[in-house]
Amino acid sequence: MPVQLTADGQLIAYTVRTSFRFPTFTNFFAERGIPGEAFESQVRITRIADGETQELTPDTLNSWGPSWSPDGRHLAFYSDRDGYVHVWIWERDTRRIRRVTGDVARPSWNWETPRWTPDGRAVVVKLLPLGATVEEQDLRARGTSPEPVPGAEEATARVFGRATPDTAAAARVEGLPTWFPGAYGGDLAVIDMATGEVRRLASGLMPQWWEVSPDGAWVAFTHLAGIDALAAHPYSALAVVPISGGAVREIMRPLRQDWGQGVSWSPRTPILSFITQESEGAGLYLADARHGEPRRVADARPGWARPYHGPLWSPDGTAIWLANRDSLWRLDVADSRVRTVGTVPERSILDVLADRRQRVAISGNQHIIVRTLDREAGHQGFYRIHIRSGRVERMLEEPGSFGSSFTTDVAGESVVLMRSNARQPSDLWLATPDMRRVRKLSSLNPQLDGHTLGVPRLIEWTAPTGERRRGSLLLPPSRREGDHVPLIVHVYGGSDESEYLHNFQPQLQLLATRGYAVLMPDVPVRVGSPMEDIADGVKLAVDRAIALGIADSTRLGLLGHSYGGYSVLSVLVQSRQFGAAVASASQGNMFSMYGRMTPDGRPRVTWSERGQGGMGGTPWELRDRYVENSPYFFLDRVTTPLLLLHGGSDDNTPAYLAEETFTALRRLGRVVEYVRYEGENHTYRMWRMANQMDYWERIVGWFETYLRPSQ
Repeated sequence: MPVQLTADGQLIAYTVRTSFRFPTFTNFFAERGIPGEAFESQVRITRIADGETQELTPDTLNSWGPSWSPDGRHLAFYSDRDGYVHVWIWERDTRRIRRVTGDVARPSWNWETPRWTPDGRAVVVKLLPLGATVEEQDLRARGTSPEPVPGAEEATARVFGRATPDTAAAARVEGLPTWFPGAYGGDLAVIDMATGEVRRLASGLMPQWWEVSPDGAWVAFTHLAGIDALAAHPYSALAVVPISGGAVREIMRPLRQDWGQGVSWSPRTPILSFITQESEGAGLYLADARHGEPRRVADARPGWARPYHGPLWSPDGTAIWLANRDSLWRLDVADSRVRTVGTVPERSILDVLADRRQRVAISGNQHIIVRTLDREAGHQGFYRIHIRSGRVERMLEEPGSFGSSFTTDVAGESVVLMRSNARQPSDLWLATPDMRRVRKLSSLNPQLDGHTLGVPRLIEWTAPTGERRRGSLLLPPSRREGDHVPLIVHVYGGSDESEYLHNFQPQLQLLATRGYAVLMPDVPVRVGSPMEDIADGVKLAVDRAIALGIADSTRLGLLGHSYGGYSVLSVLVQSRQFGAAVASASQGNMFSMYGRMTPDGRPRVTWSERGQGGMGGTPWELRDRYVENSPYFFLDRVTTPLLLLHGGSDDNTPAYLAEETFTALRRLGRVVEYVRYEGENHTYRMWRMANQMDYWERIVGWFETYLRPSQ
C-alpha cells in the first residue's frame, strides 16, 4: 500500500497488514464494505528522527489509506472503527482523531486514498452512492441481486446473446458486468475537513482514480466505462469536473490503461498528461481541463505506460519524463519534441524517482534519478543521469529490491524506500537524496528474526540455439557445498524468473527451509509451441542444476500456479524425470480454455488467439496446434504422482478445467489427488487463512511423501 511523507520530511504514514487472514468475500469486499486488500490493516506513523512508531487506531480492526495534508498538519485516512467505512482525520498538533462526516466511504482499491485540495481545507473521496446501503452494494459486488427470488412457476432462463447478421461487430464492445457497480461504483465527492460538509461532484459512475488540479479548481478522474467483449478486458474514460460543482466533461473514451491510473496534472497549469495503449489512437496525450480536445503529442514507446502512475512532469511544467527498460526520454511540452536523454549500460530502467503527491520527477536542473535492474546479477539500485550530457553515475546498487514508485516517496531531504532481499522481507528505509546514507525505519516482520532462511544463487546454461538462459535458485540454508538435495522446479512458462532472484518469496522459503532447493528458470515460449518450449526449457534448467552438483536427480519435483499449472502439465506429458508434481489453478485443454465464459456471458478467446495462450489463431484455423499444445490429449503418458489444487469459485481458470485432468488421470489409473477449495478464487494469497494453511500443508506433505527430504 502507498507510503506518504509529510512535506517537511519528518513523519511517514503507511498501512500495514496485521495478518493475512481473509474473510468470506467475493469481488474484493468483506462485510461492511471493507476492501479485501485492507482487511485487518492498520495505519502507522513513524517519526523519521528516531523511528518512534504509533498505530493510529489500535482498537480498530481496519484502518488504511493515509494521506497527509499539504502542510503536513493533518492526516486523512479510512477506518471502520464505528461500524462502517468513514473518512477520519488525525491532528498532528493534538494527536486527536475524529470522524469527518457521517457519509460512508466506498474505496475499492488500496490506491483510492483521500486526495487533498492544495489549500488543505478539503479532500476528494469516493462515497457510497447516494440512497444505497452498504449491504445492497455488497450484494451487488457478490453478483447477488437484492431483488426477490422468482417464484416456483417463473422461468429463470438467462439470455447471453443472440445471433444477428452484425453479431461479430456488435460483440466487440459490451456493457460492464452486473457486479461492477457494486464493487467499483460510488459518488465522487469533496468533503470540507473542518465542517464535514459534503458536495457530490459525479454520481452513477465507477471511479478508479482521481486527483485535484494544482490550482484547486478541477478534479480529474477515470472511471470504468466499457469492456472489450472478446477479451473480457474493461476500459476506462477520463473526465474532469469543477471542484465547485457543475457538469462533468469527458475528455477521452475509451482510455485503454491497465488500471486507469496513468494520468497526471502539470504542476503549473490545468493540463493533463496521459498515455493510451493497445488501440488505434495509442500515444501520449495532453488535454486542457478548461476546454478543447485532447492533443496527441507523441507515439507511445513500449514500456512508457506505467500501471500505477501517469507521466512525470518537470517541476516547472515544461517537460515530461518517460522511461522504458532501455532509455530515459524527455518530451518538451512547448514543441512536442521527444528525445532520448540517456541509458544506463547493462541495466533496465524500472522507474524515475518522484514526489508521489505531485507526480513530479525529483531532479535539479542537471540530473534525473532512476531506479534500475542489473539484468546480469539481478541487483536493483539508483543511478543519476545527467540531462545535458547523458552521463551516468551509480548512486546505490545491491542484491535486493527497492519496491516501486508506489512504495517510494520524497520530501525535503528524505527519501523513503521499501527495501527487501531474498532473505529479508520488505521494510521501510530512509535515504538521503544522494543515496549515500541509508538506515532502517521499521521492523514489519519481527517474527522472522532469528530464523535462517534459504540462500539465493544464480545459475546459467546454454540452449541448443546458442541462447544463454538463467535461473534463480533458492538453496536450503543448511546445505553444505557438494550436498545433493531434492530439487523443486517452480515453473511459469514465458517468464524470466531469474529477475526475481533477490525478491523475498515467503512461499518458496517454506520449501527451502525444509531441505529443498527451489529452481525458478527462465522459460521462453514461442507462438504455436508453448507446450514443447516449456518442457524443453525446464529440462535444460534441471540438467544444469544436476551438473552443478546441487540437485539429486532421483528426487525432483515440479510446482506451478495458473499458467504455471499448465506449465506443470506440459512437462509431465513429455518427461518421466520428476518424482512428484503440484499443479495449482491449472488447465490442460486449449479447447476448453478457448470456450471459457465469464459469469456475465463474455468470452475470453483473445487469451488463446493473441495472448498468453500463444495459439496465434482460432481452433478452426489451427485445430492441430490446439491439440498439440493441450496436455489433456497426452495424459496417458503421465507417470508422476500429481496433486491438483483449485479454488472452487475461480472465474479466471474455472475448476472444471482441473477436473478434466483429474477425471482423465483417475480413469487411466494414475496417482492423482484433486483438492477443491469451495468459495475461493484464483489467487490463493487472497483465500481464507485456514485454506491458505491447508493449501501449503498439502503441498509440503505431497513432496515429503514422494521426495523424502533428509531434513
